Amino acid sequence: MKRLDDIPKKNVFEAPEGYFESLPLKLQQRLQDPEPASRGWAWLPRIPVAIRIAVPVGAIAMLVWVGIALQSPDQTPEEVLASLPTESLVAYLDDSDLNTDDLLEVIQLDDAETSALEMNAMGDAGLDEQLLEQMEKESRIN
Repeated sequence: MKRLDDIPKKNVFEAPEGYFESLPLKLQQRLQDPEPASRGWAWLPRIPVAIRIAVPVGAIAMLVWVGIALQSPDQTPEEVLASLPTESLVAYLDDSDLNTDDLLEVIQLDDAETSALEMNAMGDAGLDEQLLEQMEKESRIN
């Protein structure tokens, strides 16, 4: 390992001739005669970066909030669903993992709606009404 004293000392940097002698005069001149601003915004005070970022973000947040507030909050979820096309709702339900049992657990139906759904399901199964009536009579007897 070499010692620092053994490393040759040489100056690898060079300054232009007379640079350091003229440097104090150049600095004083710049301080006395500042250069005019190159932009037209010189009359504005310097604004911190945090404020320059916060003001536009706050304005955008305000616009979003006003846009949400101006939407019609009078609609109930049922009205919103009623305004959607049936095909879109069916496509959504087909793509989701919901099944009939999950939907029936959430929805509260009265007796008339329940019997109408049962009749509709029986009709979809290929049973005719006479057979259903006969089965209903037999179930009452037992």
